[in-house]
Amino acid sequence: FRYVMCNRRFGEMIGIDSERIPGSFDRDIFPLDEAAARKFVADDQEVIDSGEKLSIRERAAVAGKEPIVVQTVKDRLIQSDGTRLLIGMGVDVSREFKLEQEQKRTIESLDYATRCEQIINQSLSMITVEPDFDRAINEMLRIIGENADADRAYIFLYLSDDCRYVSNDYEWTREGTSTQRDNLQKIDMIDFPQWTKSLLDKRDIVVPDL
Repeated sequence: FRYVMCNRRFGEMIGIDSERIPGSFDRDIFPLDEAAARKFVADDQEVIDSGEKLSIRERAAVAGKEPIVVQTVKDRLIQSDGTRLLIGMGVDVSREFKLEQEQKRTIESLDYATRCEQIINQSLSMITVEPDFDRAINEMLRIIGENADADRAYIFLYLSDDCRYVSNDYEWTREGTSTQRDNLQKIDMIDFPQWTKSLLDKRDIVVPDL
């Protein structure tokens, strides 16, 4: 599909002089985003073949600008001689899309905070009502592990004031997950100085990949 005409605003939106666009293909206009250009062509072909109007939100990389998000409406136009044309209208909704994503992240953060509060309340209730301390700890690990969608949750205890050795005292494992508690006794932390420092500073230790 070649562009027959476009308005000045379209050129401004994609960062190209609108007078240069007629006669161009999508691949010429969006050279930085070949996948998007191919999708635009496929969508155009679908509208031409089916005759059904398409309304879609699209994203594309453009030269010298941040990637844009456009709400696009495309429809088929048939001239008196039978020539089929594709007419399209696009509205730059990048700012609205960014605000929606920020709102989504805020909602997710609030949901996460609420879920954490529920986990804490469940855990505290368990300590209060369960007379067996060891059982209460194991139930707390189960609650935490299941809510975190984890396979294993555990508690290590330092064996001395110098924080040299630790042992796995409590462990919860999801069904089908093997226990490692017996293999994690009296571990020498001299090989993990950063872990020890982080733990003493009450900071999280995150290992993204094992």
